[in-house]
Amino acid sequence: MGPCSNPNLSLTNTMIQAQELSPLINHCNKEFCAYSNESLSTLESADSRAGRTEGADDYDYDIETFAKLETRRKSSTKSWNIISRFKLDRGALQFAVRMAVLLTISSLFVLIRSEKWKYPDGMWVLVSVLFVSWFPSLDAASVIEKITQRLIGTFVGAFLGLSCGFFSIWAFPTQTYQAFFLTACMFIFNFGIIFLSGHCKVGQEKVIKQYAYATVLCVLTFCICMLPFGLDKDPKWELGVWRVCNVIVGCLLGALGSIFVWPKSTMAVLHEKTARQVKLAGEASEAVLHMAADYFAGKVDVNRLADELMASPLETRMRWKINRINSGKLSEVSMRSNHADVALKKYEDAIADWKASKMLFPLIKYDPFRLRLGKRPEENECFSSFNKEIARTLARSLRIQTTIVVLDGMVRNDTEYDFGESDLVVFSETGTFIRQMLTLPFQIHLNNSAALSLFRCLDDIRRRITQLSDAVSKPDESAAHARYAGLERFKRSLVSEDDEFLHADDDVGRGIPEFASGSNENSLFFLQLVEHLVHRSLRLYQAWKHVEMQSLQLDDPAIRALLVNSSSETRPGDSLRSLVVA
Repeated sequence: MGPCSNPNLSLTNTMIQAQELSPLINHCNKEFCAYSNESLSTLESADSRAGRTEGADDYDYDIETFAKLETRRKSSTKSWNIISRFKLDRGALQFAVRMAVLLTISSLFVLIRSEKWKYPDGMWVLVSVLFVSWFPSLDAASVIEKITQRLIGTFVGAFLGLSCGFFSIWAFPTQTYQAFFLTACMFIFNFGIIFLSGHCKVGQEKVIKQYAYATVLCVLTFCICMLPFGLDKDPKWELGVWRVCNVIVGCLLGALGSIFVWPKSTMAVLHEKTARQVKLAGEASEAVLHMAADYFAGKVDVNRLADELMASPLETRMRWKINRINSGKLSEVSMRSNHADVALKKYEDAIADWKASKMLFPLIKYDPFRLRLGKRPEENECFSSFNKEIARTLARSLRIQTTIVVLDGMVRNDTEYDFGESDLVVFSETGTFIRQMLTLPFQIHLNNSAALSLFRCLDDIRRRITQLSDAVSKPDESAAHARYAGLERFKRSLVSEDDEFLHADDDVGRGIPEFASGSNENSLFFLQLVEHLVHRSLRLYQAWKHVEMQSLQLDDPAIRALLVNSSSETRPGDSLRSLVVA
């Protein structure tokens, strides 16, 4: 971009310099098209002038034009970035307000005091409020579940610590023997608590994993309650007892805060996370299919997955930018965002969010907002149906992500494929329609239109699958012999103890051995996976419509606020149900 940023650069020396700068000017024009608000006619005119190889004045004018436009673009982009940084995050605001209110109230136990009186160890109230309320997801059940673990750990630890302390006073009159006894108790009880929590299981999970917070609090409270018995301060039990009382007060404040300070039910959080899974499935599908179409067309290059894992995100972006600029055919290079990296990033985000969503199901039993749903049997049935549909939707989202990561791996493997231009158009359109169909909140007619378009893409994909199936059933004998010989060589190298022979057929990160299949087999498998992805996306679309049907029957304003922007004539589920039956 250096030459384009200098308006005073002179190119009148030689025509060779002008010809060398022509591709770079074209590249500047392409980059500018992605951001500029100038008219297309102006840009085409500038590009055509930049492509001529005569007239030095024209080149000076074009470079000056591009420099001005690039400066304007950077200024506009910078202003937009500043505005976007100040976009209000509702979740962050809710979490900050709740924590600020609770920490301010709990600080009064430390700040309110007089010359004759102060609240004993009030800092433990603040610490308890901080740790039990630190859940950015804001659902009350997560807070109450953590409160339950904190109370269990505190009570068990306090009982063991105070018991050891009082026994040391009764059994050992001298401080020396008492110190030896307390030291032995410190080792024995801490070892026992940690070993049993790591060894024993509750259901299928170990205690230290399912009740990690309670285990830590048990050990901490045991030490705090027992160690003061080895000091000279009296009464020795006071510190332990006040800790238990202050933890109870802090937990009570945390529970009240989760219910009354900008509250949100766990079902609403689960609904939000499931909606995010649906959107990520659509976005990742579009990214991987667009990347595949661009890669098979020779417009982009992709990193091997091993290289992607070893590189930092900044290095990955720089490598892609360098690869794109150094391409000999700048006009053919896709100017979209990095779809290969986007697909992998969406997959990683979806898996991490899916695990977080899965953890919310056991917490629903702690949700205080669920109590208002249990007044009538039909409300309990509606609640169970909602949870079932949410679970099914999450399962279908995960299946889509597994298909996406297989497709992404096939593209990165550098295998041979036999796709024509019409196939690449179908891939790109299929990805776009999946993303449009799974866009939330629903605009029901647009989503249904995208679903219907996917059925037309399915017809094209199946027609191509039939053609490739016929080609695979009649393999070329010479190609089959070459693949057989390659696999035999790979088999010998795999079991060989000779390092040189073992590395002779190193695939440098390929997913399958060389000569394992031909272009027709690879193309057929890829198309079958795309067909599978479309079917799963349609089922996910149907599942999310069922979720919204159940959501409409729940008396939860937080969930209702997230629901579909559909017309009053169309009920969620009707269109897709008739579409699937057809």
